[in-house]
Amino acid sequence: MNTCIKCGREIPDGELFCNDCALNPGASETVRKPAPALSGRMQKPVVHPPKPKPQPQLVQPTPPKRRTGHGVVIAILCVFTVLSLSLSIYLLANSASQRVSLRLRESDLEEREQHLTVLEQSLSDTQQELLDAKDELSQQAQTIEQLQRSFSSAQSTVSQTQYDMTTQQAELERATQENKALQQENEALEQSVETLTATNEELASSNRLFLSKSKFMDSYVVFVENDGSGLYHKYGCDDFAQTSFWAYSRKLAEANGYKPCPRCFG
Repeated sequence: MNTCIKCGREIPDGELFCNDCALNPGASETVRKPAPALSGRMQKPVVHPPKPKPQPQLVQPTPPKRRTGHGVVIAILCVFTVLSLSLSIYLLANSASQRVSLRLRESDLEEREQHLTVLEQSLSDTQQELLDAKDELSQQAQTIEQLQRSFSSAQSTVSQTQYDMTTQQAELERATQENKALQQENEALEQSVETLTATNEELASSNRLFLSKSKFMDSYVVFVENDGSGLYHKYGCDDFAQTSFWAYSRKLAEANGYKPCPRCFG
């Protein structure tokens, strides 16, 4: 037990003043004087010798008792709790963003695949038109050759009339013009084929890139269903209901104690 440094009373450990001195720090002790005796005779004044002033005792203040480390532990637990909540919020926001980005990429990939299918069909139709045009051009060349032979034969025959020669010449010119038109159309179709081929290659390259990203997501991003099973799934797993879940990297999911789904990782 310690003593009050002001009045000398016993006080609990770790305190400097008693309750009275702590409540009235400026109060001083009052000395009670004896009441005068009531008598018929005059009492002589009693002269008391002066009392020596008491020497103040130097009381060594007891150093305050050190507080236990409970406050530090509670503060560390509060900081850890705040950091855990912040990390959970960040992971939830990041998983939602990744889920939205993945859905947008899949939608864009499906649109590109549809567009690629349309272009492939258009390319196939154009190639078929080019083949038909080449066949028609070959037939026109044969016709021209036959007309040229006929024209040569007509020129060599004196008995043919000028009318026949003019007719043959006009037919030859018409066939020549048609041949030129078909050649121009053939060149335009070939240019269209080259353009469609280049576009097809670009779309195929873009499709490979999206497939690579999709494979990356399937390889490194897993989803934990909020069903208490303790399993993590791929995005395309049939057991993944996609209703309430968390997204983790595969290593982080395993570090948190989750196991791979035997259906999609079997």
